[in-house]
Amino acid sequence: MEKANGNDGVAGTNEQLFQFSLAAEREASDFYRFLEGVFPSHPEVAAFWARMRRDEEKHVEELSRIHAGIPANLLAAAADAGILAQASRIARFGLLERAAGLENLDQAYELAHRLENSEIATVFSFIREKFIPHCAQKNFTLSMLDEHLDWIMSLPRRLGDREVRRAIALEKPRE
Repeated sequence: MEKANGNDGVAGTNEQLFQFSLAAEREASDFYRFLEGVFPSHPEVAAFWARMRRDEEKHVEELSRIHAGIPANLLAAAADAGILAQASRIARFGLLERAAGLENLDQAYELAHRLENSEIATVFSFIREKFIPHCAQKNFTLSMLDEHLDWIMSLPRRLGDREVRRAIALEKPRE
């Protein structure tokens, strides 16, 4: 992709924006699936990550549904360069590669927290505002995102403070 007119955005289409966003959501789902499998001795921890994975799968479904309802000419139109640049960065974040270096629950939580508070929320919100025509559907999507963020923020309350989380080591992934 080319740089757009000297700003930090990139030139591209709305179709590319959706493809970057879908790739990021799928990678997030894979990340949470990985975390779900590396805490077999701690079922409450595995269940926490399973919920995060299911949420990401819902995000993929919602983005796919929105994408399917957009006319081809709008998908082929130029995307907002700044938002496209954010989506591109998210898609290239390398979440699973970063996950390979994790040693404990606290590090997993910090990486998940960083992901969930990254540009991904900005991009999803932009898509919701620009491409969802009905207020009720916008509200549904917003409440889905709010519940997801509330869940990740609940981890310290549900699973312990930083010292407790550091003591819960990742184990070999389930086969």
